[in-house]
Amino acid sequence: MVCNTIFLFGSEDHGAVNYFNTLFENCSFKRIQFFNLCELEDFHNANKDHYVVLTGSSLGDDTLDKNAINFCNNNNVLSCSVIEHWSWYLERFQTSKGFVFPNKILLNDDIAKKEALKSGIPKSKIEVLGNPVLESLSRQGTHRKNLIQNQLLSKYNIPNNKKSVLFISEQLTEFRQGNTDLLGYDEFTTFDIIHSIFMNLGYHIIIKSHPTESEGKYGQHSYIRSISVNELAKIPDVVIGMGSMLLLELAMFRDDVISFRPNSKTSFIGKKLGAVISVTDRNRLIPSISRKAENIDTFRKHFLGSRKQILSYLSILKQ
Repeated sequence: MVCNTIFLFGSEDHGAVNYFNTLFENCSFKRIQFFNLCELEDFHNANKDHYVVLTGSSLGDDTLDKNAINFCNNNNVLSCSVIEHWSWYLERFQTSKGFVFPNKILLNDDIAKKEALKSGIPKSKIEVLGNPVLESLSRQGTHRKNLIQNQLLSKYNIPNNKKSVLFISEQLTEFRQGNTDLLGYDEFTTFDIIHSIFMNLGYHIIIKSHPTESEGKYGQHSYIRSISVNELAKIPDVVIGMGSMLLLELAMFRDDVISFRPNSKTSFIGKKLGAVISVTDRNRLIPSISRKAENIDTFRKHFLGSRKQILSYLSILKQ
């Protein structure tokens, strides 16, 4: 596939950066990552070539994503933003001064399109193209490596004389401030329930930290910060998270991933896709351990072809 356009990509969201790195892996497209607005401005001033700016859609007022979109809008530069999750569609482009939209917003599937339109995203902005990260993991899952659990436990300094439960952490307290409670739960209330139940059952607790979190957030436990998804999937006996994209990524390798959102006020895409076991009642948490996801095979095929489709779309921009 030939493309003469230069693509500049950058985001404060680790998931979006991973999206772009996966998309462009072993690809002939010219691309440059920018880490701050100054780098984008310098490139613009020094180059006359056609280029397109790709951003994520991180929440917040003064983010690299929104600053880049603003710069593009003010300098007649084409920009595309990806929403690689299924949540907070319109809010991702909101600032204290109003909304900041790119030229196009790339979504994962038709479910995301329906929800984005309902949230207020203009239809003219939306392109449904898939998700290259989930596609890549799906292909890896088809050819699973024969990873040995005991070797991985040793590698990450985790005891091998107990069953283990993995908690996928997130930063959610921002959604629960004062009288505002958008989710019905946060990471601390969720972890406290998991801790009280599984410690009594003799499990060792492992925490996969979010990239923005400091180690030790939940006290003295085993923490894993950097690890491949296929290795992480092999380590624990039980996997529990809330609404993280990592749950969907792990579901490419195992069919017993649990999304535990106590007293949740919102839905999770993993349940809609049949990729996870959804639990909102603490009394149903232990029985869910023996269950399997309802639609795992269809889910694993859902994103095949994403990379080719996205690259084909990008190749015709600005030409």
